[in-house]
Amino acid sequence: MICVCTPEGKFVKVSPSCEKVLGYTVDEILKLGWTKLVHPDDVERTNKEVGSQLKGQSVMRYINRFKCKEGTYKLLEWQATPVIEGIVYATARDITEKKQLEEQLQIRQRMDSLGTLAGGIAHDFNNLLTGILGYIDLLNLHSENLTETQKEYISNAVKSSQRAADLVMQLQTLSRGIVTKKKSVDLYETVEEVFKMLDKTTFLRIMGAGCRMK
Repeated sequence: MICVCTPEGKFVKVSPSCEKVLGYTVDEILKLGWTKLVHPDDVERTNKEVGSQLKGQSVMRYINRFKCKEGTYKLLEWQATPVIEGIVYATARDITEKKQLEEQLQIRQRMDSLGTLAGGIAHDFNNLLTGILGYIDLLNLHSENLTETQKEYISNAVKSSQRAADLVMQLQTLSRGIVTKKKSVDLYETVEEVFKMLDKTTFLRIMGAGCRMK
């Protein structure tokens, strides 16, 4: 895009490529002026850049958003020369798609870093779970000497460990970038188990607090 405009924001001349980028006809662009096309949040910064050009500064580059005819905005990178005889000469190129690709690349890089971190956490967590489940199995070898309450505690510990193992599997899936599979879950059963676990945990905390107070 090639534009010739006044410091006040009126276009004197624009190239036909402006029609392709913004969707307006050349006549529509000339009538509107850049002050009505720049995104409201970018007006102040654009005025500041134009003000610098009025002071005769060298060629400068800046980015702002321009409104298209259908109502969307495109990201334009401008290169403008200082004001010559009261006129600003500027060229712009549409970098909307380039910026989107850059953002997608940044997101992918962050996801890769997160996947690496998740893989390390999953590995360490899995080692801890192996030890926990091993001790639970040892307790089960002597289940005939345990009370029903103790057996229930062990059963809850096994279920919690299994949920933790599922979490480890999800972390490993994330680290490998594998698409997860959906499955149905009995919500009532899960909630009931969680409440049972919370009740016992709360009771043990209260008993522990009482012992410390004594």
